[in-house]
Amino acid sequence: MESDGEGDTYEVSDGDSSPADVEMQVVSGSSLPTIGERRRDIDQFFDAPYIVETENGSKKRRLCKLCGGNKPVVNEATTMRRHLQSVHSGTYHEWAAKNNFKSMLPNDIKKQKEAKQSDKQTQLDPHLRKRSECIPPYSHLAFRQATIEWLVSTDQPLQALEHPAFRNMIQIAARATTGVSF
Repeated sequence: MESDGEGDTYEVSDGDSSPADVEMQVVSGSSLPTIGERRRDIDQFFDAPYIVETENGSKKRRLCKLCGGNKPVVNEATTMRRHLQSVHSGTYHEWAAKNNFKSMLPNDIKKQKEAKQSDKQTQLDPHLRKRSECIPPYSHLAFRQATIEWLVSTDQPLQALEHPAFRNMIQIAARATTGVSF
């Protein structure tokens, strides 16, 4: 049995009918802002929502306080923030700085996301491609060394280089344009 520090005790069974102790941690103060905190800018710059009847039904609108209450804006957070960004950006940024509010304007959110992405290590994989096999061009010296290696490693007599079958094999290989495979 465990106590949560406030007098409550918890008992949990682990399946074999014997109780197992569980320690519960009390979490106070979430780091995530509440909906009211996230919409503080909207409430600051727009009047309370009202309903407008249209041909397609009713729509909620809000009046912009900075436009003197003459500018109705659709009651959608993104739409209202786009209005603030395009018409009242400077006033909004001053208010946000003074009230310790993280800017929620679309361009600022985009910049924050880009900054977060640039902090991550980039990957080179999309820019890499497999190199094609590099075949060195023919040289008489390389052929001579390969021939000597072949003679020694296969224990061939020196006369093998003069044999007609060997010369025929070399002539066929010399006509190959895409290399020789075995």
